[in-house]
Amino acid sequence: DARESEPGVTDQWLSLLGVAQQEDARQFVLDVFVHDGLSGAMLFQRSYSASGSWDLPRQKRVGFASPQFWRTGYGNQVRSVLTTVVDDLDEVLRCQPFMARVVKARGNRLHIEANAGAGIRPGDKFQVYRTGTFYNLDLEPRTELSDMATEVVVKQVQPQFVIAEMQYTAEYLAIQRDDMVIAW
Repeated sequence: DARESEPGVTDQWLSLLGVAQQEDARQFVLDVFVHDGLSGAMLFQRSYSASGSWDLPRQKRVGFASPQFWRTGYGNQVRSVLTTVVDDLDEVLRCQPFMARVVKARGNRLHIEANAGAGIRPGDKFQVYRTGTFYNLDLEPRTELSDMATEVVVKQVQPQFVIAEMQYTAEYLAIQRDDMVIAW
């Protein structure tokens, strides 16, 4: 059919069906969910969207986040959305205390599952908490933290774990693997 080769015929049909968009416009949508790693509770949920003009030919292959991508109007809108996401996450997460699991408890030393990139330094102090599980009325598990009334002091920061010491032995205080340390 000769009509199929005419420019704009496909766009006319798409327009009649209500699905046509401007050829140079693109839509970006991002849903962000942040859960607490210990309890699984939702800490943050938000949907972000933006649209912008695609200043390049539709057939041109341009990688997402490439220099050419960022130079388009659409790329600028995506950058703006991503900057907003980072700012929002920073606001939510900065209010959360540092928490890490005890992976080994022997004598008066605890090995803590945290790495050197977490910003922990020798001399930092943490409170120790026992983890437990209880079930709500819908039989959904919930994590409960019980204060062990014990403070530990960081002595060594290794690339993949931290060693802290306490006044009494782990056996005496009944501190065990999967207990938590928290910096308030």
